[in-house]
Parts: sequence; structure tokens; C-alpha cells
Amino acid sequence: MRTAHANPTRLGAFLSDQYARGRRSRVYERLSTPAMLQVTLVKEPRNTLAQARRAIDADERRRLVAACRLVRLASLAFSAGLVVSRARARGAFIP
Repeated sequence: MRTAHANPTRLGAFLSDQYARGRRSRVYERLSTPAMLQVTLVKEPRNTLAQARRAIDADERRRLVAACRLVRLASLAFSAGLVVSRARARGAFIP
């Protein structure tokens, strides 16, 4: 498998990229919507913060912890993409 990253440098482009990734994702298909959102909005951001806090270098740790705000926004955008994709697959009209 090969992964391609757009590496957006602006917040809007980053959030659009995360939303699109959520729309394409099939990782959470077997989970119910509440369970999927529990994972993407709570568990994964919490794990990211915990990993950032374990960084050995203090400067790196500070930068990573500061970036966790972006992780929360990215989680929201990704989750929105997941929900829209799931709703459209069920035939819901979403413009």
C-alpha cells in the first residue's frame, strides 16, 4: 500500500484534506456511528496527546503538545467526513 499526503500548509486546506480523508476512510465501517465517533473524537486525540507528552526532548514535547489543538480540529473534520460518507451510503441527501 502506498499513502500520498498533500501536506497542506494552510489551516483551511488541512481541514479540507482531513474531511476528504474521512469521506474515503473505510477503517471504521464495522463500528456503529456512536462507537466510531467515540474513537475518532475522543480516543485517538487523547492517544495523540499522550504520545506527544512522552517526547523526550523538551522543545519537541512543547511543539507537539501545542499542535494537539490542530489534532482536535482535524478529528472534527475527519469525523464529519466519516458521518457524511456513512449518511450518503444509506441514501440520505446531503448537499
